[in-house]
Amino acid sequence: MPLFEQLAEKFGLKQIDPFGTVVPVPSKDYMNMWTSQLDSEGVQILQGRLDGKVCFFLRKKSNQPQQSSQPEWTPELVEKLKLLRNQKLGHRAIAKQLGLKEHKVYKKLKELGLIAVGKKQKADSEPVSTVNKPTDLLGELISSLNLLYPKHKLACKVLLQNACVFMGENKNE
Repeated sequence: MPLFEQLAEKFGLKQIDPFGTVVPVPSKDYMNMWTSQLDSEGVQILQGRLDGKVCFFLRKKSNQPQQSSQPEWTPELVEKLKLLRNQKLGHRAIAKQLGLKEHKVYKKLKELGLIAVGKKQKADSEPVSTVNKPTDLLGELISSLNLLYPKHKLACKVLLQNACVFMGENKNE
């Protein structure tokens, strides 16, 4: 019988977030000589804490957590994300509104250049103002640009592009 199956019988299988279905082996019970055998069986060896104890989590490589529970970034979802961010919402509030995990939203904001990397996030709050008319949007845009430029040029570019689309103008003009 493969080592992974033997260990699964001895320690049991558990669903551990974020690892998925794993065999949790307390570090005091883990033997280094198992590493090469588990690797040859296609088992990933992860480390973390379970019930306050350091454990090795053994996971079949094909048994990785499913990403399907979180939707992919569609263009529509990205636009909603940008809109909420432009309302000065933090990643936690955006995640809550979109029904996504905070880390997923944070990573996407970072990828889009809409979040300061390496700086602590301010506490989430309600939007500073509600934009109802194009003139309100322009005022908000100018205020945002004054705060962001020149340190966050990419965010300024995104804001300007979104304003052009909102105003019905061609993005390339």
